[in-house]
Amino acid sequence: MTPVGVDVADRVLGGWLGRIAGNMLGKPVEQGDHWTRDRIDHYLRQAAALPLTDYLPEPVEPGVELELRPEWRECVRGRIHGSCRDDDVDYAILGLDLLETYGFGFSTEQVGELWLLRLPYLQTFTAERVAYRNLADGLKPPLTATHDNPYQEWIGALIRADIYGWTSPGDPRRAASLARRDAVLSHTANGVQKPRSYTHVSMPRHPRSRRFTRSFPTPEAPGQHAAPSTAERTACAVLLHGPAARPGDDGGAFGVGFAFAAVALGDAVDGPAGDVVDRLIAVDEDRNG
Repeated sequence: MTPVGVDVADRVLGGWLGRIAGNMLGKPVEQGDHWTRDRIDHYLRQAAALPLTDYLPEPVEPGVELELRPEWRECVRGRIHGSCRDDDVDYAILGLDLLETYGFGFSTEQVGELWLLRLPYLQTFTAERVAYRNLADGLKPPLTATHDNPYQEWIGALIRADIYGWTSPGDPRRAASLARRDAVLSHTANGVQKPRSYTHVSMPRHPRSRRFTRSFPTPEAPGQHAAPSTAERTACAVLLHGPAARPGDDGGAFGVGFAFAAVALGDAVDGPAGDVVDRLIAVDEDRNG
């Protein structure tokens, strides 16, 4: 049951925008083996952008763009006109398609079937790519997660978990159960426990929750504080409770970016993003009758 007094659409929108905006913020420097904290600090100092209050600026030093992700031109301030395609966003859409196709009673095997049908192999990475290859070779879960998979405790299933929190407001047990059923296709142990816990963070919260009562300075009046907007609540939640990526982990930029979340985006949304929110709400209404 959805908690009384919660604007579910507003909270889901905040999660969706936070996912996209955080991904866009961190994407140019996602290569964690190169982009250490010191290098990111140097990059920002060269552009007079520290402390960071917006998306990453364009590179100042010649040659630095060669170390950025190929899509960097679509992800830096002044050039953003929507979201880049990225696996960190793909799985939210794929999870929504899973729930629309099979409902909340989906099986891990059905997750795998949908991957083979909808997900291009070269858009998968680490544990997901191994699991995909195992599926194509005819293996079934849980062997898809354990066979020749050195990444089975990495963060891929955590990235896939948002959708189950968004569509299970007020029902953390269900959200964790859905996340586990998805996760065991490609992960084990900590790789499964992390997404189960994370659904509690991504779930639409009761308005009196302390996670969403912190105020932020408004762009129009930097010295004054106002009630947090949708995107700001998302940022606050992840700053307080989000996953901490290890140095060198390929999710490091995701962790940094998602913590910043969508403060610069505001609350406006239209077009395809709005359609996704409508579909998410429809899934929840179907479940609750």
